[in-house]
Amino acid sequence: MRIVVIDGEACIRETFKRHFEESGHEVTTLDSPIGCDVFDGHECTKDTPCGDVLFIDYFLAGGNALDFVEEMTAKGCKAIVRNKFVMSGNIDMVDQERSNNLDCNIIQKPLNFDDLDNLLDKCLKNKMQKMIKKALSIE
Repeated sequence: MRIVVIDGEACIRETFKRHFEESGHEVTTLDSPIGCDVFDGHECTKDTPCGDVLFIDYFLAGGNALDFVEEMTAKGCKAIVRNKFVMSGNIDMVDQERSNNLDCNIIQKPLNFDDLDNLLDKCLKNKMQKMIKKALSIE
């Protein structure tokens, strides 16, 4: 799968990247979502998702990850929302109800590799379900 990790801490980005690549995934790491059409205030112009899975730190310059996820959905992001994970060192301060309404996930930092692998298993199932639904709607 294609995984995007957005976090201001280089050690988190590099740890995720190394682990996911060792498992055969393609990984893009960024310290911020600058360059994303939606983050830059525009509609998404991509025909396909930038990634199958997104891990993003809660704190972003000029806002938070829930604001960004909400904008992504509103502005046509093609990625599966259930495969978007907002990471926080203190999930008690994150609006759980809003996360549920957006259909994204809040996860507590730090994460161990088993946790990450379990999350990716769920994401793969979500991706397969989407592909099946798309194939059935074409026929």
